[in-house]
Amino acid sequence: MIPGPEAATALLTPRTVAVVGDTPTAGRGGLLHEQLLRRGFTGALVPVNPNYDEIRGLPAFPTVSDYGAPVDFVAVTLGPARAVDCLRDSVRAGARAVLYIGSGFAEVGGEGAAIQRELVEIAAQHGVALAGPNCYGMANVRGQFAPFFGALPEPLVPGPVALLSGSGALTHAIGDVLAARGTGFGYVITVGNEAGVDTADYISLLADDPEIRVIACYLETLRDADRFAAAAEKAAAVGQQLVVLTVGRSDAARRASAAHTGALAGQARVLQAFLRELGAIVVRDLDELVEAVELASYVRRIGAGPIAVTTISGGGGAVLADLCADVGLPLTAFEEPVLAALRSAIPGGGTIGNPVDLTGLATDDDAILADSLRALDRAHGESTSGESAPDSGLLLFAVNTPLAAGEEDRELYRRLAATVVRVAPELNSPVALLTLTSGALDQKLVDLAHEAGIPVLQGARESLAAAARLRARLPVTGAVGRRSAAATTQRADAALRLLRRRAPGSSLTPGDAAEILRAAGVPVATGRVVAGAAEAIELAEQLGYPVVAKIESPDVLHKSDIGGVLLDLRTAEQVRVAAETIVALGVRLGARVQGIRIEKQVPEGVEVLLGVTVDPRIGPALVVGAGGIYTEVLDDAALMLAPATASSVRAGVATLRINQMLGGMRGQAPADVDSLVSTAVALSEFAWAARDELVAIDVNPVIVHAAGRGVTAVDAAVLTGPRASQSTAASPAGEEPT
Repeated sequence: MIPGPEAATALLTPRTVAVVGDTPTAGRGGLLHEQLLRRGFTGALVPVNPNYDEIRGLPAFPTVSDYGAPVDFVAVTLGPARAVDCLRDSVRAGARAVLYIGSGFAEVGGEGAAIQRELVEIAAQHGVALAGPNCYGMANVRGQFAPFFGALPEPLVPGPVALLSGSGALTHAIGDVLAARGTGFGYVITVGNEAGVDTADYISLLADDPEIRVIACYLETLRDADRFAAAAEKAAAVGQQLVVLTVGRSDAARRASAAHTGALAGQARVLQAFLRELGAIVVRDLDELVEAVELASYVRRIGAGPIAVTTISGGGGAVLADLCADVGLPLTAFEEPVLAALRSAIPGGGTIGNPVDLTGLATDDDAILADSLRALDRAHGESTSGESAPDSGLLLFAVNTPLAAGEEDRELYRRLAATVVRVAPELNSPVALLTLTSGALDQKLVDLAHEAGIPVLQGARESLAAAARLRARLPVTGAVGRRSAAATTQRADAALRLLRRRAPGSSLTPGDAAEILRAAGVPVATGRVVAGAAEAIELAEQLGYPVVAKIESPDVLHKSDIGGVLLDLRTAEQVRVAAETIVALGVRLGARVQGIRIEKQVPEGVEVLLGVTVDPRIGPALVVGAGGIYTEVLDDAALMLAPATASSVRAGVATLRINQMLGGMRGQAPADVDSLVSTAVALSEFAWAARDELVAIDVNPVIVHAAGRGVTAVDAAVLTGPRASQSTAASPAGEEPT
């Protein structure tokens, strides 16, 4: 955490910098010194090394305090053994910011972690901004300040992008590609272990820089959800776009939970839901990150308006159409006025669709491309002061940049790009160029587009995915920041009181879970637990056939997986056999069987999962997905933070593959989506009220009956236990610089 404005100034714009471990050779300190000189640092440089009297023509000092004058910033290239002494000496010299490049701290545990904790305590006590350790350092490009050990992107020119990375090595993978395309950077910052200054602090600082339009972030861990939310919302308020790549989506990570909900909602997915609700553009890999940064650098937003792709290749159009479907970028089916205008623009074009095949004729007649773009723009909104209209979409033109081809072919594509540049100011929606494959770009073509404010996207899949992610970006509503002030409902409070009567730290019995969820507003199948066959038959006849028999045991979470659910029991004899079967099953499994649960069998419908997972840093998240036997097979789920709104749940349901089933298929009646939505909202409200007691809730399946007939939860598990504190939940980030 940055202790104050003086420390913030010293961190990114110091006047005096000391390099501890400086050398006249190519060691870490020497390389960092060289980097500062190479990037044009104009302040005072203080080499610190007791083994030298002079380094690069400057007097060297045994310690920082021996310099004899105040020092703003200290870059320490030494390991952990001398780290604490160095920080104390830096404090004596008046330093307000100290950066540790070296590794061997909390990321290795043990003594290294203890040393890092001591550094944090000293820094907090003296108001010092502590950066790192275990990182490459940072670069303020416009400020010509770069205490950065390692190679920076080249050519490194000032620009609108700030790069924040939990990995030093990944700054090359991200920054080098963008720099080669001509992207300018304001900052390149590696956060390392985030012992003191963390990603949220840097985002907050960057929000104060009006030159920054995009913050690209590789995020390995979240230190403090509330501070991160405040920083992200601050950046969004000044028009900055946050593009984030997280890690941890693997099957191994997601299946570490006992509940089905855990298979659909690991911590990485909860984090992504959290980021999306902050208005971040959440990407899936490094290629998407790079292209999303390129796109967001020039396009402020992609509204809900039409999306169109144009190409001079029919085959290329077919490939692009498939990729759009793969990445979730919906291509618009245009109405007749637009189609008529396209037919007029494209001589002999035949069938006109989207993607739009301009045909090879466009290579000889620039008017075909120009008129087609104008025709597509007819379906878009009105422009407002040069900004994209709220209902505007995106016009994409696929163009090759063949460096291996002859100059004649290069000039052809430059001419097509020039046509887009000429027409773009007339259009109400933003325009972007994209290449069908990755590879070297024709820099003349890229420069032509960039000078006109048009992005050049590289590679079809990642480019279209970047457009889809930008289009899916949620408006920043401040919902995350307002969660702490959310009031609980009466039914959520009632369910919480019931929950607190049970022992924490365990899985509740299905009977207890059903009672609690019913109080929370979740309709649960009618029934109760009985001791044996005679009581089971008596209850079945009271409820009315058909009924269902289930094993009741705290040791069995997924009953159907082990044959513990017997359906469609229509006679007393079937109920007797089912009861005996369940008792025998419990004996065979060695499970604690508390009885046999008999329930009225509910009408058929669409099986849906409703669940809750509680992240120790972010809090509860609601999960809505495919239920029953399809939960983990389809991996079809939507996540949103709790407490959720009806609109957010409805939007999430619309993204599911099972949404087609909910809408009615092959003559079946539509399902009661309204009841599903209201039930999901009620569950999320209870989850928010009980966030300190819950670990997870798994309501699976919820049967969604025909429209107007409601929903019924037929199985549920509630796992309880105290949440870990934020201070213990965060794990060390970063890696050994390589």
